[in-house]
Amino acid sequence: MTNRKFNVGARVALNRPFTHRSTAPSFEVVGVLPSEQGEFRYRLRSADEPFERVAGESQIEAIDAKG
Repeated sequence: MTNRKFNVGARVALNRPFTHRSTAPSFEVVGVLPSEQGEFRYRLRSADEPFERVAGESQIEAIDAKG
């Protein structure tokens, strides 16, 4: 079984094909969801938005902690 790339609390950003802004907001992984069609899914929250998103592992990338 493959391991997840991200855990709750990880800081991530949407990959470029999934965002229209050059300075996309960062997100915190707030939950892990069951895989769908073989891909892990995550609940994401941004301080810039009043709602949560769900994204597949291929749609997000880690943000370097150093900035």
